[in-house]
Amino acid sequence: MLRVFLCFIFSSKFTVAEEVSPNMSFISFVLFGFVLVLTEHFVACNVLRETMSDEVEKRTVGIPKGGLTVNIGHGLRDLIVNGKSVGIQGKTVVAFQATLTTGRIGPNYASGAIKFNAVTLNIGNGYNPSTGKFTAPIAGLYQFTVTYLQQNGYSSYVRLIKGSSVLGDMHANHKNYDLLTKTILVNLTKGQTFWAKLERSSSYAVYGAGRYTQFGGFLLSAGNY
Repeated sequence: MLRVFLCFIFSSKFTVAEEVSPNMSFISFVLFGFVLVLTEHFVACNVLRETMSDEVEKRTVGIPKGGLTVNIGHGLRDLIVNGKSVGIQGKTVVAFQATLTTGRIGPNYASGAIKFNAVTLNIGNGYNPSTGKFTAPIAGLYQFTVTYLQQNGYSSYVRLIKGSSVLGDMHANHKNYDLLTKTILVNLTKGQTFWAKLERSSSYAVYGAGRYTQFGGFLLSAGNY
């Protein structure tokens, strides 16, 4: 009961103090940890922390018996007990953007995956330009967008694939320059892949100059869904 009460009191003081004064929230944070160390309890409770962008998130923090240090830097509060970080972390960011600039691919494209070679963003290192595939560094819900310019004089058929399962199709048969785009939400476990495949045919080709043909995505929410 005491533990629940302490968690409640600290959470309330922390959030109220944040609005009034950053110094007050810092003092409340230190006093709370000091009380837990003195009472020699191991407590796990949810507290609120605030980043410099005023974004408030809930995080679980464990405070075992032992020394306690509070660091404030880069807008984030890190709780360190006996030299080890045990809590309040920032959001995990995974994002990438790549463009095909090597010239036309197809007809009779044998590689399957479109290898978007020019990488302008790759936070988390999930995208591999050598294979054209994104591999999820962590489990979560991702959003991907594929855009391509169909080569003049050809049609096109591009498939969006999770692992080996087709989740979406993009097709045009105008036989002139045609810009297509598709956005899709995909649930991936750690290590699963997502990629865009140009089907092999003497009729299918994609324009690969300029910055028309692109592949990008980012993590919406981490976790197993």
